[in-house]
Order: sequence, then C-alpha cells, then structure tokens
Amino acid sequence: ISSLLKKRAMGLGIPLKDMTTMPSGADMLTLYPVSKNRARRLLGIPQSSHVCIFQGFVLYDFKLILDMFNILYAHDRKAMLYLVGDFSRKLVHGYEELINKEVVKIVNAVSRDKLRVYLSAADVGLLPLSNTLTNRARFPMKFGDYLAAQIPIVTMNVGDVGKMVRRYKLGYLAKDEVKGFAKTIQWVIRHPKQAAQRAKHARVYATERFSFRVFALRLLTIYTHLVTV
Repeated sequence: ISSLLKKRAMGLGIPLKDMTTMPSGADMLTLYPVSKNRARRLLGIPQSSHVCIFQGFVLYDFKLILDMFNILYAHDRKAMLYLVGDFSRKLVHGYEELINKEVVKIVNAVSRDKLRVYLSAADVGLLPLSNTLTNRARFPMKFGDYLAAQIPIVTMNVGDVGKMVRRYKLGYLAKDEVKGFAKTIQWVIRHPKQAAQRAKHARVYATERFSFRVFALRLLTIYTHLVTV
C-alpha cells in the first residue's frame, strides 16, 4: 500500500517484478458531494459555522487535532470540530470545555450514506500525519473518502499521501506541528473559493486515477496475468 513498504519488501529479498503498489483508493460511488447547505440542515449545523471534520479509527495523531482546534477556536468562534468514528470521552480529557460549548462534537461510527452527509457539511477534512515511521509506511483510507466527498484536505508532507498532495495539488500541506497545522486550516477557511476549486480538481483526479474502479481493474489485470503465465 505504500512505497516505504515496497522498499522494505525489496530489502527482504522479494523481487521487484513480483510486487505492485496499490493504496486504498476512493469510494466514488457511495461518497460524493451534496449541497453543503442541505447537509448542514439535515445535521442541524449552523450555516455560518466553519466546520472541520476528522473521520476514521486510526488515532495516532489525535492530540495534534485537539491542540490545533484549541488554537483555531481561540481565533475563530465560528469554528466547529466533528469527530466521526469510534471516539471515547477519555480521548478528549482536558478539552471538556470545548465539548460543553458544543463546538467539538463526538459522533459515533455512521453508515457510508450518513458519512456522505457529514463530509459534505465540512469546510475542511483533517488528515494529520506526524513524521513517524508508522505514518510514512501507511496509507490512510480517509484520504480517499475526503477526495470522493470533494472537501478540501489539510495534511502534512509525510509518506505517499504527502507526495501525492504536493505533486497533484490534491489538498494543502501544513507544517508537522500544531501551530502550522492551525495556520493552514485557517487559510483554507478564509479562502473558500480557492479551496473548493482545489477540492473539485482533486475529485476529478480521484475519479480518473484513484477510485476503487481503477484499482479493481488493475487487480483483475494482475490476476489474469498470474493465472495465464
């Protein structure tokens, strides 16, 4: 799923000809953009809010999100943070004040159809990646979800995700620290037209080169080759 794991496999003696690199891809059929206003009406989110969303179950950099939002909310009282996945109250210990103010919302895991609504209601999708071995080696599935839902992505220049974002302009790269993360998110919120254009471009890229369909066809080609040689 990543170039780092490919290098690791080569170091273990697996021939290059016996490998292919294939990340998780994007669910273009289930996740697609719907009207932000409609999505917010369905979820009861104020139309004037500046909504950040973090979706998923891998929480290596969760504290970075909370520390970032602390800074963001101090400068932007319209900011809201939605955590969609498996989040316990223990994870947000020390940030109860933000939850009590209802600017940080914890949402249990939802269906893909419901996830489409939450993503469409957001102004920015958060994908923090601190520069660790784990993050350099993995390929988060939420990246494909954000691309498919056509929301602006803020991540870091780490691993294959960072390389793709930088090379194909699929989102915005922040510095690998709290203040830099907050600063980039602030820029995206303050420049909605530019951010929306980039998100639209990113969805086109995903449709053509990063969708489940694209990777499924590649897998079928590989399987066909293997059973005929």
